[in-house]
Amino acid sequence: MKIILFIVILLPFELFAAGFFDGDSSLAKNYYETGDALFEKTEYDSALSYLEKAEKIFHSYEMWDNSVACLNRISHSLRKLGNIDSA
Repeated sequence: MKIILFIVILLPFELFAAGFFDGDSSLAKNYYETGDALFEKTEYDSALSYLEKAEKIFHSYEMWDNSVACLNRISHSLRKLGNIDSA
């Protein structure tokens, strides 16, 4: 009976929650890639916007490697803009 309860009630919820996570992490990955491409084009202000969005999502899901990668690129962007204290 407990197994049936799990399958009927809890499994759909877990699958539903997993779908949101995958979507958000994909969105964060897209933000990071866009920010990185803008950085390479020396469009640092625009890059910062995308990188900060990506970092916020990665941080909220405790994806620390990705979060740190964003923070590193944010720091480089700030330095290129002359905001040494903020970097």
